[in-house]
Formats: sequence, C-alpha cells, structure tokens
Amino acid sequence: MNKSAAAIGFLGGVLGSSLFLFGCRAVLPGVSAICPEPEPPRCSAFPWRGQPRDTLSRTDRTHWKITAIEGLSNPAVDELSLHPMPDGTAWVTVMEKTRQRIALARFTQPHRARIEAVWQSTLQHVGMPTGTPSRLFVAGRPAKSHSTDIQLFTGQLRGDTLVLDSALSWGHPPPAWESQPALSSDASLLFFAADYPTGYGGTDIYFAVRQTNGSWAGPYNCGPQINSACNELTPSVSRNGHWLVFASNGHTNVGGYDVFAAPISPAFWEWVRRGMPHLPSDTELVTPWFGEPENLGIPINSDADELAPIAPGTPDSLLYWSSNRAGSFDLYIMQRHEALVTPLSPSPEVEVELRGEVREQETQRPIAAAEVRAHRPGRPTPIARTTTDTAGLYRLRLPALTELELIAQAGEVFFDVRRIVTGTSDTTLPPLELPARLFLRLNFPFDRYDSPYPFVLDSAGEETRLTWQQALDLLAENLLRYREQLQQVTLVGHTDDIGSPGYNHWLGQRRVEFVIEELLRRGVPAELLRGESAGQRQLLPRYEGEALERWRKRCRRVELTKALRNP
Repeated sequence: MNKSAAAIGFLGGVLGSSLFLFGCRAVLPGVSAICPEPEPPRCSAFPWRGQPRDTLSRTDRTHWKITAIEGLSNPAVDELSLHPMPDGTAWVTVMEKTRQRIALARFTQPHRARIEAVWQSTLQHVGMPTGTPSRLFVAGRPAKSHSTDIQLFTGQLRGDTLVLDSALSWGHPPPAWESQPALSSDASLLFFAADYPTGYGGTDIYFAVRQTNGSWAGPYNCGPQINSACNELTPSVSRNGHWLVFASNGHTNVGGYDVFAAPISPAFWEWVRRGMPHLPSDTELVTPWFGEPENLGIPINSDADELAPIAPGTPDSLLYWSSNRAGSFDLYIMQRHEALVTPLSPSPEVEVELRGEVREQETQRPIAAAEVRAHRPGRPTPIARTTTDTAGLYRLRLPALTELELIAQAGEVFFDVRRIVTGTSDTTLPPLELPARLFLRLNFPFDRYDSPYPFVLDSAGEETRLTWQQALDLLAENLLRYREQLQQVTLVGHTDDIGSPGYNHWLGQRRVEFVIEELLRRGVPAELLRGESAGQRQLLPRYEGEALERWRKRCRRVELTKALRNP
C-alpha cells in the first residue's frame, strides 16, 4: 500500500522533527533465549474494493458533502485531531514546527472555525484531549523525558491552563507507549492506543472501565476483531455508545492509514453496567462485543493518511477526521444530505439468476437441503438465501455487477466460502464443494499457537480474504445449527517439521486448545469437542517445486471431522 513519508513519521515518532503523541516503538521486545524466536506478527491488508460515496450535490438522492474545515486547514500547521464540545467550541491538537499543543477553536459554521486560544501546560508535548473541562484526559510527554515516553494524564482546564492531577498507571512496566485517549459520553470507559508487547502486533486499542470507587479496571485489549498485526490508533466512541471509530493500516485498505467504524454490541455495555463479571485483563474479548470493522471508503479515505475520526452519532451521517492528503495534516468534515424530492422514475436494480450445485468434496455426491446464501463482503446479513433440492441444485436472484460472498453449508459436512462478481446475465457457477474433513488453516507463525496471522490459508498455502475470526464464526455457526445431528467433533493439531517430535506434539495440542477455546467463546458446547495432537507425524506431501516455507505453512493446521448420530 502507499505509505507517505508522513505515514512513516507518524509511526516512528518523527514527522518533520517530531510527532511525539503519535509515535510508538516499532521493534517488539525480544523473547526468552530458552525458546526459538517466533516470527513477529506480519502486517498485511487487502485492498478496499467498495463503491465510493456519492458526493455529487443533487436533490433526488442521498449524497455526502466532504470539505476541509476552514480555519483548521492551515498548510503551515498540522491539525491532528478535534474534540467537539456541546457549546460549539472544540479542542484541537495542533503541531507547529516541533511543538505539539492544544488549542481552543470556535465553530461559526459546521465547516468553518477559528482558533481562539492555546492551552498552557507543564508538559513538553501534549494532545488528544477528551472529556470535560472538569474531568479531562490528555496524552503528553513530561519535560526532559525521552521522546517516546508518552503517558496518559488526568487534569482540569482552568481558563486556558491545563492543570494536571496525575498520570494514569495500569501496572504495565515502562517503556510502554500510551496515547490518544477517548472517554465515553457517560465517563465510564476510557479507550486509548498502546504498544504493549502482549498485543496483536504494532499498536492496539485498549479500554479501561471506571469503577464505583473511582479507580480503573483494566486495561483490556479490544480483541482480534478490532486489532490486527498492523497498527490501530486514535480511537473514539460515539455519544450513544453504538460505534467505535479508529484509524488503521490493516484490515481492508485504500492506502496509508484509513478510518474505520465498528459497531459496539449492547452486551458490552451490559457487562460494564453489571460491574464487569470477572474478566482477567489478559482475556481476549468475545467476538460479539465488537462487530466487523468497516472501512469508511473513498473519498473519506485516500492513498494518504487519515487519522483521528470523531463520529458524534452514526459515522455515516457526521464525521470529523484529519488527513494529510493536501500535504500537511488538516481537519475535514463529512455531512450526509438526504434526498429532498422523490425521483419521478426510479431505476430498478437489475438482477441476474445464479445457478449451481453443492457437492461433498471427497465423494462428489450432490448434497440435498444444503443452505446457500449470498452476502455483500463484510456484511453479516445475507441479501438472498435458499436450500438445495434433492439433486443438490440451487438458484439465487442477485444484483448484477456486484461483488458477493457465497456461503454454503450442511449438517453432515462443513462449509465453503467463495467470492464472486456477478455479471449482466444469468450464470451457472462451478459446484460449491463442502468438505467432510475440514482443514482449518489458521496461519500460525512459526512456534506460535495463540496469535494467528489475520487471514487463513487456502489449500495451496496462499492467504485468502477470510480472516481467522470469520472462519471460526462460520465453523461455530455450522456446529450450532446442526447440533442435533452431531455426536462429536474431533480436532487434530498439526505442525511443520521443525523441532523435536515431543515439542511438536505439545505445540499441536496448544493449537487445538486455542481453536477449542475460540469455539467455546462462540457458544459451541464443550462436550461436543474432542481435541488431540498429531504433532509432525502426519506431514502433508510437498508439491513439486513448492517453496519450503509455503509447504511448512500448509502443514501448520487443525483438521476437523464430524461423527454423526445414528439416524
């Protein structure tokens, strides 16, 4: 992907001379010498393939207006983030030359503001304010400290002076980098970015929960649904608590850093309201607490860097963010404009019919009563679904010229996912093949069992567009849907040929336990699952001319088979 010099500076702690509150350590801490050093998490992202938003002003359909905020788009200054206040003012993090500070800005129109005052502070560099004047959180660097020594502080605003109370401490030993705080509207949660060595790679987004005695529980990692092996930064939460918005150079990507929105489940807030039933700080969050992050697309995102999104309500309606698409970082606003009149003759969506067959992969027999459904990529709700007839055949009416995911599953076998683009006429597709033995190729790094790479591998060892979380979601759905047909599901862990047989048996068992734990989180009953390890005893045949590392990746797998109940 295209990464500008500014993007590199953004991550490394240097932009021009310095961009301290956005810097972080790029090198992961070393591992103990008693173990082989694992591969570091690999940052990778798929290119974004969505449709750009309609920004053509007209009265007969919804469109979006995007503009740089006048007064907050000075080419001589970097305007890095904005925190809007109810009274029409905003706190703006600005950087001029080598000094990063906070300024008060007043909006005269939604797209026009003026700087009125600059905050005074004892911190050498300060930014990313959140909260209210009487309960304030900022990130900053104390005077005479190292350039990467960024901490979170509480404070109060008295006039234009920031009075610090104390630094927040989570029990993580230095030199952990913590920055970019974002307080929920009810002041119960504080989201922030950090580069703790226990994260998923790069910088991750965490949250802490305020308890009744005023102390903070956590911090908790937002989990693999939000955090990737790339960098996740600049979180904020909508006022109604329905959305988490943030920046990342992972997931799907237009270029550089993009801004994303992920729905927050009501179950998450219920967990907070009930006083947080026991959840150790190193426990990964269950997937339903945060939905799949959605890239907000073009023209919000560009091949430059987009950062620090703020969505007061729905991200689709009103959004503020910072971008360096014009050279320096400037602040932008997007507003949704609804249609004022109804079109006289709306154009109906053109549909085509897709036909196909569902077969068992191993025997090629047709599968009756298999479910087949179509989704827009990344969307959980299908746009069409059907079941196969007694000959294993299906038909679906779908929009023309549209990228879709076809998902098929059945009780006696597992599932298949295929990404297609519909044409302009009815089409017969190649058969969907459902395996009776599922090769779940979570792409584990060498010597790791608890931190897969973002995307699963296909049978040739190539990365697919399916994340490991999505693969496990589909597996759990399949097992739960056809639960009454199943007697037991056996999971067998496999490794490559590196290491001793005893060590690889242990490693294969840990990988199986990781998958079982993830299935339990998704509601699969424990009594249905049985795990074991084959270690390196059942290596796959190596293809002629196949690279050694690709073969080893294919060997690192978990195989699943179903034992059905007697009819």
